[in-house]
Amino acid sequence: MRLNQYAQRYRVSEDEALNRMNLQSELALLSEELVKNEREHIGGIWFEHEPEFKYVVAITGNEEQIRAYFDDQSLSDIVEIVRVDISLSELQELLEFTSQITADFETNHSSAISQKSQVIEIRTVSLSNCLEEFEATVDVFCSQESHLLEEHIVVIEDETLDDLSSTAQIFAGHAITDCTSGWNVTRYGQRYGSTAGHCPNS
Repeated sequence: MRLNQYAQRYRVSEDEALNRMNLQSELALLSEELVKNEREHIGGIWFEHEPEFKYVVAITGNEEQIRAYFDDQSLSDIVEIVRVDISLSELQELLEFTSQITADFETNHSSAISQKSQVIEIRTVSLSNCLEEFEATVDVFCSQESHLLEEHIVVIEDETLDDLSSTAQIFAGHAITDCTSGWNVTRYGQRYGSTAGHCPNS
């Protein structure tokens, strides 16, 4: 997003927009360090842009241990630490498990982690059909697994979702010519493949 676009969207001055963008770049590096060192204790990391600018760290572990990363930073005023009951690594494992159990669904769908909501979102063009398939699948698992699935998975109707059977699926980290593929993205009902930050615009 360009500087003037950010300023207009969040109704701030361009100076404030530039300051926030610089902070995001600085905090992105810190996020990598946090996830690398505290993988089992981090539930998610995200930015909030309104009503005020915040860097939110969701944790399952010791708050003092995580807050120590910000002691020598001029960032503590914008950092908010919240406690959650499942780590990001557990959510990633749950996403893989969800992908396995939904692989044979007849209903078109896609799934992804929502760090802020602490859930796996399954998006589908047909909510009733997908829910029926999902509930039938959950019934075959033990009570502990079923509770985890029911607690941390939501099924959402998404009319903009394309017919996945006729759309090529692109996965992040694959080599494409002299570049690297990023995640699938959807905008105004159209699906695109993103690319890595080091890629040329061509």
